[in-house]
Amino acid sequence: MATPSGLTRRQLLSLVPMTALAGSLVSCARSATAPSVRSMLNQEQFVIAHRGSGDNWTEHTLHSYRQAAAHGAAAVELSVHRTSDGIFVCHHDANLERLTGEDRLIAQTSFAELQGVRNDARQWLGPATPVRPIPRLESVMEELAGRCVLFIEDKTGAHAVQLLEELDRWPQAKDAIVWKQNSTAAGRELAAERGYPVWGYFAPDTIELAGTLAKDFDLLGVHDSASDEQVKTLVDSGKPVICWEIHTRWQSEHFAALGVRGMMCSNLLYVAPGKTRTSGPRSDDFASGRRAAGDLPDALSWSAQPVFRRELGAVELPAARKNSYTLGSLHVASESLGSIRCQLRWPTLSGGNPVAGVAFAVPTDKPYRAFEDSQRTGYHLQLSASGELSLWCCTGSGMRRLFGAQGAPLSAGQWVELEVQGSEEGLVLRRDGEQIGSVAMREPLATDYVSLLSLIPEGVPVQFRKVRIHPKAS
Repeated sequence: MATPSGLTRRQLLSLVPMTALAGSLVSCARSATAPSVRSMLNQEQFVIAHRGSGDNWTEHTLHSYRQAAAHGAAAVELSVHRTSDGIFVCHHDANLERLTGEDRLIAQTSFAELQGVRNDARQWLGPATPVRPIPRLESVMEELAGRCVLFIEDKTGAHAVQLLEELDRWPQAKDAIVWKQNSTAAGRELAAERGYPVWGYFAPDTIELAGTLAKDFDLLGVHDSASDEQVKTLVDSGKPVICWEIHTRWQSEHFAALGVRGMMCSNLLYVAPGKTRTSGPRSDDFASGRRAAGDLPDALSWSAQPVFRRELGAVELPAARKNSYTLGSLHVASESLGSIRCQLRWPTLSGGNPVAGVAFAVPTDKPYRAFEDSQRTGYHLQLSASGELSLWCCTGSGMRRLFGAQGAPLSAGQWVELEVQGSEEGLVLRRDGEQIGSVAMREPLATDYVSLLSLIPEGVPVQFRKVRIHPKAS
């Protein structure tokens, strides 16, 4: 597609710095307010809903796409497969098993057969999450075309021609659709020839090819596992760089500082600008049976998710390994610590001495990994089943024990309430309402981020409930 300048859109994208596109492409914009690749790139920072923001809604469903668009995503990412009877549908995996429990390939399944299965993200998002149908691409386009930019990928790489023909049917498609593909996959030239801007992403196994292949794409993608040096190599190309997959505010801030402009984000309701809460008390919402936006386990795998015990209003951290659960939903920015309370228990005790607790005054939402080299700063209060309560401070030089006291041992199923109260002088520690000790501090602590911890699981799960954060009254 030629522009008024005589150059193709792809030529303009490759020749002009993206920060200057407003002036270069204004004559070919649909309107001053219509969503377009140009308008998206005119933003200093922008957020793309990865899989429709799968930390908030069931991934790659019409519901998730609608919600992402309604909550202000600059773009939504779609993964596309083709059924055995030639219908394009939106789904990430070629096999249906992970999300539907059906062990079969989409390519070997008719569209009619797909109507009988449902995407089930309850293990990821909580038991109250509704199951959702697999959407037809045409239905998604009817909903989203004209509402936001779309990043669309032919996941198998086998149907680029047919998919591009499908996309060409939509008005102004080349203004508001980005062709997305692995940097080493086929299809780039086909999309570029039709006038679509192309985003080539560099996965961990292809990042070393960035120096050679970056020139072939209009926008560049980098995985969040890439080193800072690898990210800077892409940024130094002068082309817009988009990082995937972003789950935390720490990631977004870190990559933005390296020059990354686009965040392909799985946690739109939490990470997107303007989502930080600045005042007021917070309480957990475990009884809802839905993982709140910003609450994440330290390992982003389905098996690491906590179990929601709705009847108890509790979450249960797995017994298999040491782990932590960041409660980003409870974060209150720029507030001094008033108090933090939580209840915990071990529903069973089969020998050993499990240890659990709560971390607080952690400056970022990176996973809190007590007693590990990766942890840099923060505090945590821990309790063992034998009754020992201790307070620890983590600094760049390691862990330091600030307080310890022996109390009554716990029985299986016994709830214990822990409380940390801040004051001008320091911290007061309570167990079941009784003051156990206090620790002097040089200055008041900020509330910052809070995490639930299973420090020594001993093969038994630990449950938490009634987590309450009270910033200090100003």
